Amino acid sequence: MDSLLLLLLIIILKLITIKHNIIFIYNLIKMLCSDLIISICEYSKDSNYYLLNKSLYESIIMIEKGAYWKDKYNNFFKRLGKEYLILNRDYNWKQEYLRVIGFNCWSKINNSKILDLGFMNLKKIPKEIGNLINLRRLYLSNNKIKEIPEEIGNLINLEYLQINGNQIKEIPKEIGNLINIEELDLSHNKIKEIPKELNNLINLKSLILSKNEIHEIPKELSFLINLEELYIHNNQIEEIPKELGNLINLEILNFWNNRIKEIPKEINNLINLKKLSLSVNKIQEIPKELGNLINLKEIDLSKNKIEEIPKDLGNLINLEILHLSGNQIKEIPKEIGNLINLEYLYLSDNQIEEIPKELGNLINLEKLNLQNNQIREIPKELGNLINLQLLYLSGNRIKEIPKEIGNLINLQLLYLSGNQIRVIPKELGNLINLRLLYLSDNKIKEIPRELNNLINLIMLQIKKNKIKKIPKKFKKIQKKYY
Repeated sequence: MDSLLLLLLIIILKLITIKHNIIFIYNLIKMLCSDLIISICEYSKDSNYYLLNKSLYESIIMIEKGAYWKDKYNNFFKRLGKEYLILNRDYNWKQEYLRVIGFNCWSKINNSKILDLGFMNLKKIPKEIGNLINLRRLYLSNNKIKEIPEEIGNLINLEYLQINGNQIKEIPKEIGNLINIEELDLSHNKIKEIPKELNNLINLKSLILSKNEIHEIPKELSFLINLEELYIHNNQIEEIPKELGNLINLEILNFWNNRIKEIPKEINNLINLKKLSLSVNKIQEIPKELGNLINLKEIDLSKNKIEEIPKDLGNLINLEILHLSGNQIKEIPKEIGNLINLEYLYLSDNQIEEIPKELGNLINLEKLNLQNNQIREIPKELGNLINLQLLYLSGNRIKEIPKEIGNLINLQLLYLSGNQIRVIPKELGNLINLRLLYLSDNKIKEIPRELNNLINLIMLQIKKNKIKKIPKKFKKIQKKYY
């Protein structure tokens, strides 16, 4: 642009800010060549467009959508040797050109099957990604992205899409075009709604929508018949639609930390379910139908308002982990003793008064947590749990430790603090693998000499008892940890 044209442009742009000069400016520009309009486009970047006469505004927008800016846009990618990224729909090409020159990661984008733009501090996903028809895996996690462009729906061969850890508020309906996608991760965003178009993703196996602001699950999600994993924890969901019972291939269902009050009985249709997590909700009842899911390996219903364990849970013979801590449970049904493959049983922070002797049948149990209840007696049958490694019974009303506890030769941690125990049985000296022994806040008067056999013991807590004399061996341990 020569100096005269530049001077005229500056004068015009100054005059634009004065309202009564607009008609004069418009008439002046009509007498000039279209190059001046192009120059205004080049210089202005939209800052003063709203003050322009309507006809002049329309002329500028026409230029921005026309060949001049389209050529600048095209040439940008030609210089990079990435012609395959060029868009060809109806766009405002000036805006698109300004966008692409402001994106600094074009060197990382190529026409391969995998594209990783995670942890790049990106604020936008370039629309041109929609041209990468060979793409199979796209990683965009942990950026500052606020919007998913509709062009992403062009990636019909995409199998894995990860956009977690961003600031996205809305899922575009075009994402329903990704008919070959198998894994979709949109967790850790600000999404409030799940579009019904997601039901088109018939090959989807894993859907991760955790830690968003979702209030409702659309029933259309039940059309995802190949879904194996559904993670929607840390949201604001109040209801599980009964239609989710149609997801017969589902193996993992995670709804922890929501506002759910009820588990629909239709859940018994999920015959392949292996892991169910509904902790930190407002559930009051476990449906007996849950006992039909014989492939379940893990149940977590901790921190709810459950008052009763249905005896039907005793049918879950493949169950390995049962987590029911932080509820209002008063009784453990004897049928729990049928869970012969159970490894972890957590029932702390309830209102349980009695341990059924049938728990002694759980020969594969490794961790048993019953602390902070109202238990008065430890049944001798617990001595049958020869694989037990951790036993938590602190915060109860236990008065006696049965000598059979000495049979737990694999026990490493024993917590019995905060009870009413008066005597430590000498048989505890058989627990040669014991490392931590907590007996504080009881009524113990003496430490039996047999505890000297605990060669692996590294911590002994015995404060707040009535012990007058501490053996020298244990003084050394206490000095180290108090």
